Amino acid sequence: KLALLILEMLQRYCYLVRKYSVAVYSEPIRRAILYIDLNLANPISTREIAADQFLSPNYLSARFHAETGKTVSDFILEKRIKMACKLLRTSKRSVQEVATAVGIGDASYFSKQFRKIMGVSPLRYQKEAANQ
Repeated sequence: KLALLILEMLQRYCYLVRKYSVAVYSEPIRRAILYIDLNLANPISTREIAADQFLSPNYLSARFHAETGKTVSDFILEKRIKMACKLLRTSKRSVQEVATAVGIGDASYFSKQFRKIMGVSPLRYQKEAANQ
């Protein structure tokens, strides 16, 4: 019973942290970011996010870019790479497994995008993290 209470408190805390970390954005953009966070391991499109909120994709794209300074697809990619960094630092998963876990099925594309954002390959990132 105590374990369930602790788990519930932890989940509530995580929810509040996530909620307040996006408090600077309008409600539609906060909901879009939450949708992205909850579906990061799956294919996500602007059209799906907009449909989830009953908005047009063009309106969501323009509003998202105006408030975050990023396109929806760039934002999703950056979130995926951040998640990949965490997985590469904390697990022994292969690059392909990490790519799949963050919603990118093509390991070659994942590696190219990872290198573009992080400046090193995923494998090198993982090796350097293991040596620290």
